[in-house]
Amino acid sequence: MAFSLTNEYKRTEGKYIKHRMFREACLPVEGNYLKDLNVLGRDLRKAVLVDNSPHAFGYQVDNGIPIESWFDDPNDTELLKLEQFLRTLHGADDVRDMVRAKFQTYRLVADA
Repeated sequence: MAFSLTNEYKRTEGKYIKHRMFREACLPVEGNYLKDLNVLGRDLRKAVLVDNSPHAFGYQVDNGIPIESWFDDPNDTELLKLEQFLRTLHGADDVRDMVRAKFQTYRLVADA
């Protein structure tokens, strides 16, 4: 799936996916890696975090979209499952309300 995502990223010239964050951009906190959009200067109204670890959303819970873990699985379809929802975010004034309502990530973080 990462290969497909990379191809789509290149094909659309960043129209839908503007940035990708890897572990190097994360903050290590108590054995977890957190993605902090504030540190990177991202507009929180326009950004989502897609990750398999609820801890990654720690600082911006309402921007977090959880997915199932996939490791070296060439048949992974996790991002394809999100395609329809991600399309609904395009053009939204603030994606956080929509993400919070659909995924309730704040509950996952509280339970983690």
